[in-house]
Amino acid sequence: MSHSTTSRVQQYIGDPVTEQAPVAREKLEEIFQDIQGDLRFDHELNGCLNCGICTATCPAAHYYDFSPREIVQLLWTENLEGIHDAMQEKIWSCAQCYTCAARCPFGNSPGGLIMLMRETAIKRLKKRSDFRTHLLAYLLVNVLVWVIWVVVGAGFPWPVFVTGGWGVGLLMDAWETYGRRPVTEQDVQAEMQRLKR
Repeated sequence: MSHSTTSRVQQYIGDPVTEQAPVAREKLEEIFQDIQGDLRFDHELNGCLNCGICTATCPAAHYYDFSPREIVQLLWTENLEGIHDAMQEKIWSCAQCYTCAARCPFGNSPGGLIMLMRETAIKRLKKRSDFRTHLLAYLLVNVLVWVIWVVVGAGFPWPVFVTGGWGVGLLMDAWETYGRRPVTEQDVQAEMQRLKR
């Protein structure tokens, strides 16, 4: 989803009330690609008549600000900002009873789509948490190694091998967690064109 001219609203999403930091469009696209890349996505989303049967039969919709139809519409229209917003709170209201899937005339499974969104959110949180744990272990072990080096007599600085070697691994982990760009459809098409030559 590339736009030739984009406004600030199209490039970023943020909460104007709490002044949370805006989320870059690339990050929103990465989140959607994570959801869409799951093998179950095409099985769970077949289109939408916007009939509202899923919301009418949803027990959670009766008690919370939640609509399975809204989730299906956000994913069907690839509304990146809306998907991100729904992942902050709305998807956690779903009871996963799959009544919506049983009633949908198109065979959609809003509950299945919500499960994909939940898994994506949890996976992203886990990656960041795992990196912080890795960073803490790196710092503690390296401090200990350098303290041992000083206490033993500070001869040849052998801890530099531990610090440097592990540091490379830590940098790769940081790249995987925060910096790596996901493979896009354009990347796949470009590779297919390259292989045809």
